Amino acid sequence: MSAQKESSLKGRRLLFVGEELNTLLDLEKRILEVCMECKIDKATTYKETVEKMVSWTYDWVILDTPNGYCKNLLELAQIRNFPFTILKNNAVPFEVLKPFIRTNPYVLFSKEKIEEFIPFLENKLRYGRISRWRRLVERLKGFFLLDFESHWEKRTGQPWNEWGKVSL
Repeated sequence: MSAQKESSLKGRRLLFVGEELNTLLDLEKRILEVCMECKIDKATTYKETVEKMVSWTYDWVILDTPNGYCKNLLELAQIRNFPFTILKNNAVPFEVLKPFIRTNPYVLFSKEKIEEFIPFLENKLRYGRISRWRRLVERLKGFFLLDFESHWEKRTGQPWNEWGKVSL
């Protein structure tokens, strides 16, 4: 039986920005169900958002559906080197968001798939920008260290990392 992995949200500081408080509260509830040790700040006005982005360092910024200030906030997030995601509904035209897609490939996330956002966020916080191959190796590491190692030791009588010294 394997132990459950610790959430990569633990000890992280997130900023939720949006005018619809219900959406922000729903997302906060979902995240806190996964990890109670995650610090979440919320901002509903442009002024409040800028004050928080200047005063704190955030591990991730989540913007609810873009408004008139969205471009300024995203530019500030880029200057401060905060990764960000825009939660979008289908009413927002793609052309409005196109400039940000070039600079941040994971900027858009559909509100219709909000239940998939937390695993996405955990994955991005855990692995950042490392390659897919490295992630695959990390996922398989437990298999090789447990199953392969015990099988190897039973067959050869030596630790598997000594494989170059074994003559079969």
